[in-house]
Amino acid sequence: MRHEIKYPTEPTYFIAYTNTTIFGYGLVHPDQVMDTGQPLLYTTLNEAEWLEKLLVEFNTIPEPPY
Repeated sequence: MRHEIKYPTEPTYFIAYTNTTIFGYGLVHPDQVMDTGQPLLYTTLNEAEWLEKLLVEFNTIPEPPY
């Protein structure tokens, strides 16, 4: 299944993953499009929630800029 974030109205943080592995994460701005073939896509407008999910569920700490 393909997932897409297309020209969001606000900057949107995402994590594209399977049940066990992250394949991509980052930030999509209103002038951007992002799509993925990964089965799961988490999105949020809140950077702190996004960072917490990356750390707690995937033991990953991203380095800015996202």
